[in-house]
Amino acid sequence: MTDLNKPVPQARNKTLSFWAFEKERWRKIMCFIMRKKRSDERGDIGVFSLVWKIYKEMKGEAKKAFIQMNIYTIFFGFFDGIKPYIDLLLYGSLPAVLTGSEKVKIIFMGIVLLSSAQKILSNMFMNKGRNIGSKFQQVYFNQKSTQRYKEILDKPRAFFIKSAPETIRGLVDSITQTEAILLIECGYVLRHILTFFVAATSLFVISPFATLFIVLLSLIRVEYDFYWSNYFRDKNNKKRLFRAKVSAVNRDILRNSPLVQDGLKVSKECFLIGHRLNLLAQNEIKVMFAETRNSLAGFYVGEIVVSLLAAFLAVADILKTGDIGRFALISGAIYYMTNSISTIRHIYLNLCVKSRNTIVDTEKQLVTPKALIRKCGDKELSQNDNKIVLKNVEFAYPKIKDVTKIDDDKGEIERGEEVLHNVSLEIKKGGVTVIAGMSGHGKSTLMSLIRHDYDVTGGEILLGGINVQELSDEAINKQIAFVDQNVHFFDNTLLYNVKYFNQNASDKEVQDALEAAGLTKDIARFKDGVFHKIGQDGLALSGGQRQRLALARTFLADRPIVIMDEPTTGLDQVLSFKVMKALQKLGKTKTVLLVTHNPTEIALADRVLVVNKGKIVADGKPTELIETSEFLKKSMTKQDIISKQKLFANC
Repeated sequence: MTDLNKPVPQARNKTLSFWAFEKERWRKIMCFIMRKKRSDERGDIGVFSLVWKIYKEMKGEAKKAFIQMNIYTIFFGFFDGIKPYIDLLLYGSLPAVLTGSEKVKIIFMGIVLLSSAQKILSNMFMNKGRNIGSKFQQVYFNQKSTQRYKEILDKPRAFFIKSAPETIRGLVDSITQTEAILLIECGYVLRHILTFFVAATSLFVISPFATLFIVLLSLIRVEYDFYWSNYFRDKNNKKRLFRAKVSAVNRDILRNSPLVQDGLKVSKECFLIGHRLNLLAQNEIKVMFAETRNSLAGFYVGEIVVSLLAAFLAVADILKTGDIGRFALISGAIYYMTNSISTIRHIYLNLCVKSRNTIVDTEKQLVTPKALIRKCGDKELSQNDNKIVLKNVEFAYPKIKDVTKIDDDKGEIERGEEVLHNVSLEIKKGGVTVIAGMSGHGKSTLMSLIRHDYDVTGGEILLGGINVQELSDEAINKQIAFVDQNVHFFDNTLLYNVKYFNQNASDKEVQDALEAAGLTKDIARFKDGVFHKIGQDGLALSGGQRQRLALARTFLADRPIVIMDEPTTGLDQVLSFKVMKALQKLGKTKTVLLVTHNPTEIALADRVLVVNKGKIVADGKPTELIETSEFLKKSMTKQDIISKQKLFANC
């Protein structure tokens, strides 16, 4: 069982005490003011800096809606903030109305209308801001999601080995939705800041001391909240890592349920699953209670102090002046100031900062690890550039670090044991070249490097005389048709999938490709023929049918270089013959490489390269190598090769 009692790896630095946090925070502020930056600086981007960065990346309709939303929000904040002024006029003139002239009463009615207008305008701008905010959220989500999907689709293929597409989609949606929420909430923060200062201005005229005291108290509360926000961010990151650890262990148990049943350990594993879930629940409840307790303590202490101050000042002032309007202004201004600062604290710390943290922490999971970043150029290739040359190629797989757990990755890339050692070879157009050898000796790695999934650690690989590192991914993909061991399909029709690389293919070309792959008899049994829905990743097809569909798609792609990695595993000899005929036909005009263990395909190859422990140990025709290659001797005899070649010639 995985030991869940081991410390969870820290995602950030050790949590500081309040005073150490304040010292570090003010050091950063002074460095910013003096335009200095220490070499060990690793601070996250600020909320408003992040908002500004997001705003600069916005385009078109999203930017227009964002500006409109904030204009309405600012007007709402202004009309909300002037209410204490209107209350001063309204309640201050009330005593005069009771004993005054008709003129005074008319003025009072005007003030009442002004108060009503303030409420109407405040509500109107609030509702308009919310409506535009809803529109902005949808427009921004669509625009930004499209941009992010484009960035992900451009990532190196090796990136998707460590990140499942479903997980990536969830991360993209999470980040984009959180960004939209952050932008809206920051607008609310600005609105309440405006309300705070408008109300503070009115109070300052009557009581500068009270105004400065509330501002100072508000700053202290904000600093206090900043510290605890940082503290609980660390706690929540550890909680997230622990939750991921528990989920991974439990998911592994469910995925291997046949082994659990065979091992008679259902009861034991169920008990352990429950134990892990209990540990997780206790961990999460502990953090949640601590957050709630801290939030309530800070809130009530601040509210009690401010409420007592407001009551004291308001009562003292009315006893001194007897002006009910000043009483209304003092109590109203303090209410709006404290309400605004409380709302700002809630929105900024509980929503904006958390949203920023979510964006920053989640975006790390979409970062391409340093180990997978490759050198890419912008050179192009022509149809005639189908010669492959490897010169002294060496390679060891990089160790992929979890970018969410490190703050700075400036060191050398760590690598595992070397997989390829000083490999040199040349493959030209003509015939079918088979790469054979024991599993785990570097055959698939060789194919992966030819299409530049990774940078080599030594030597170079040339396509058409150009180093792959000088070519763009698009140029390489235009040149190479590749069939991997794990084939992928869209949840669509068979015809859609087979034509995906060549949408302009004619019906005859499609039929020829399907025939070459040995799929026509299978299609004839489908009720909808080529319009048969194959399901997600081709689950409605058998394993052999999926392999042959991948072959048909590759045949139809019509690219100068064709690379196939174990494409015919499990096919019988008849289908293997059919596939080899198609490959030999392609080999007349293209460069064809086939990685295989299949003795039939090895026997029918024009050239065989035997890979052993990362080196090319044999190169030649199968009938020549059978005398010297230990690998070929174990799987066939020279007579087997001759027999298969005769059968193939007569089929």
